[in-house]
Amino acid sequence: MEPSEDDIVSYDSRWLKQRTTWAHEGAPYPLRPELMEVDAASAPGAHVTQRAWRGIACPKCGRCSSRRDFKGWTCETAGCDFTHTLPHALIAPNELYDAFNPLSKGYATSRDRVDSNGIVVQSQFSHNYRINRYELPGICGFVTHFIANRTVQQEAGGPDEMWVEMQTADTGLRRGSKPKGDEEYLGRQFMVNYGMPYKFITAATFRSFDDACNTIKAARSRLNWAQRYVNPGACKDFNEVLAIGYFEEQSINVSNISTRSNNSPAKTVQYHDDGENGLGPTIATLSLGYPAWMSIRLKHNHYLGVTTGENPVDEPPMPGCIEYQERRKAYDEMQTIEDKKERRSKLEALSAKLGLKSKPVGRQHAPDALKLHLGHGDIVIMHGEDVQKFYEHAVSPVGKLRFALTARHITPEHLTPEERTAYVVKEDENVYDGSAIA
Repeated sequence: MEPSEDDIVSYDSRWLKQRTTWAHEGAPYPLRPELMEVDAASAPGAHVTQRAWRGIACPKCGRCSSRRDFKGWTCETAGCDFTHTLPHALIAPNELYDAFNPLSKGYATSRDRVDSNGIVVQSQFSHNYRINRYELPGICGFVTHFIANRTVQQEAGGPDEMWVEMQTADTGLRRGSKPKGDEEYLGRQFMVNYGMPYKFITAATFRSFDDACNTIKAARSRLNWAQRYVNPGACKDFNEVLAIGYFEEQSINVSNISTRSNNSPAKTVQYHDDGENGLGPTIATLSLGYPAWMSIRLKHNHYLGVTTGENPVDEPPMPGCIEYQERRKAYDEMQTIEDKKERRSKLEALSAKLGLKSKPVGRQHAPDALKLHLGHGDIVIMHGEDVQKFYEHAVSPVGKLRFALTARHITPEHLTPEERTAYVVKEDENVYDGSAIA
């Protein structure tokens, strides 16, 4: 029975100090987390897990700092010289092999998924690759997936050797940042740009091909060969390679490190296009390491027919978009109208009639039209300006570590004087022709 207030005659503070010692009690846990450590007994890849790209609390000055460098942590306090690295346990190529989907020296099976009836699929077998070509409906452009087998992976100077070198060489991989007012947005992925500067979503460091390891140079040459194979009329070799490294649970995304944790796993991936000004019509990527899924879908505006500001899109409707038949018929009929105001008025009337909105319930984004399973040694070619204009893609890595080496041709004229580099981008000196695995 609880006493009433009337029963409390006097108050003595000594009763607050009375305590019985618990036999198992210890000192409070420290607020500062311990530094991550790995040793010889750790599982392969422990040094590139999700925990390995979280920030640290400096044991010298106490500041919390994000991990920005692929090679380890550096305290961001001015004057503090604390750094922390983990011993690199090489992830051997045989760790990448999937027992449930084994590869042999025969042509590999395809795990790609086509979710649109309008995509035209062609397959051929050459140079030990299964080569799937996907022609996207409504545009002049295609996506080609070179699926590697064991012969490709184990080729001298090929993906297996490139995978090992990317883990051990000092490539300069670093998480880029993007300032916005007084805040800073930090990219999830580690990256470095070789050759011509590429304007990525976050700032990347630029290096000359003269300073690149063999893998960067070999990737450029191999991708030049791949683009010529699928498009014999290609007249411009790639003059840029963007190398991206993904730890476990990383993907192309940007986090605000001032207002939310950039250390949480990437629950969603960021759809984007590679249609920046000054890029050639062909973009090629070599995958090294653990696999990833590449998803391709119609852009939001072209799928719904209106922009986020509810303005009608005056572009040819793409197969698979909302109300395609009605929009296509109306668009074709409007091609004789040259007056911009009249065209806009008719488009607005069509949008109102069809109920086109930028945020309709349950259909904000187009479903994926195509999903590619990118394995170790695979190459993806996206060709055609319309691929980037009307479609967007996202890449979701699966596993502890993956490198994506993406090549483009960037015209120097689109760069401002401040953006141009002091070094000269030389021609591709490596001549890879696939003859060793033909």
